[in-house]
Amino acid sequence: MYGNRFNERTTAEEIIDQLKIRSDGKYALITGGTDGIGAETARVLSKSGAHVIITGRDLTKGQTVVDNIKQETNGHIDLYHLDLTSFASVRVFARQIVDQYQHLDYLILNAGLFGHPYEKTVDGYEMHLQINHLSQFLLTQLLLPLLLKSSRSHVIVVSSAMHKNFGIQFDDLNFEKQAYSSCKAYAQSKTANILFAKQLNKLYHSEGVVSNSLHPGVIKTRLHRSFESDESANMKGKVKYDKSVQQGAATTIYACFASDDKDLLDGGQYCADCQVQKQVVNGWNGLFPDIGAIMKLNEGQQINVSHSIARHATSMEDAQKLWELSEQITGSASKSNE
Repeated sequence: MYGNRFNERTTAEEIIDQLKIRSDGKYALITGGTDGIGAETARVLSKSGAHVIITGRDLTKGQTVVDNIKQETNGHIDLYHLDLTSFASVRVFARQIVDQYQHLDYLILNAGLFGHPYEKTVDGYEMHLQINHLSQFLLTQLLLPLLLKSSRSHVIVVSSAMHKNFGIQFDDLNFEKQAYSSCKAYAQSKTANILFAKQLNKLYHSEGVVSNSLHPGVIKTRLHRSFESDESANMKGKVKYDKSVQQGAATTIYACFASDDKDLLDGGQYCADCQVQKQVVNGWNGLFPDIGAIMKLNEGQQINVSHSIARHATSMEDAQKLWELSEQITGSASKSNE
């Protein structure tokens, strides 16, 4: 299996080079594709021949990324404005994509926010929750017609090992009944990413939509640029960045192209370091340890903290509950959960 060949040091470009991947005629959409691992994912997919669509709030900066990629790959890459703090912006963008393109082969939900002080979006939801989950849930719902037109499409949801720090607070998604923690808000949204991918896969795998989630590693990108909340500011200088941007994009590319990994093709998996991670552990109490560190389990076992999924992110009951709640919040409905 490819998983035996690739690991935490593998770069995204090494995967397409070693597997001799060609994506000519394929369409890939990447949210947050103007920075960090999103931009690197776009570059590598363009190099493989895919027609790449990226989104961003700053189109001037985004155009620079597009121009640089085109200069290197001579590929097709399009840039669209998308503001994930607004459901209205998501709907406008989705309509543009549905009108412009005939099908979609890869939807990579990469955009994210971390370490933001308490703030609600224009739609009234906690910022991490809407940007990292709700808006991208809505986007996926609106783009399902294009995903279903491909013989097999892939939805890749970029989560984080920090999901272990907090589960879904169904009775207090907006932190209105408890003290706000930016780290917990981020962790809740990352748990939501995993549960969303699992339920999406459950509902649509039989129709050719394969969905998986992943932890890319800890990479020093603009995701960590603010450390604006007091809590996240305390983490500044303490976070151990364990990968380059090129390595951080590798698991996303692996999830797109690992055609001999049966677990990935079955979908609903959580990946890290270019491998499916099935070890289930209890969540953490407090801030996360250094990713890449060894964590001792109650049973006396030891495991790399990246190489596990929290128990609270494995519940299909919670996955369905979150799906139904997200449909209600975003005003979208695509298919019965039954």
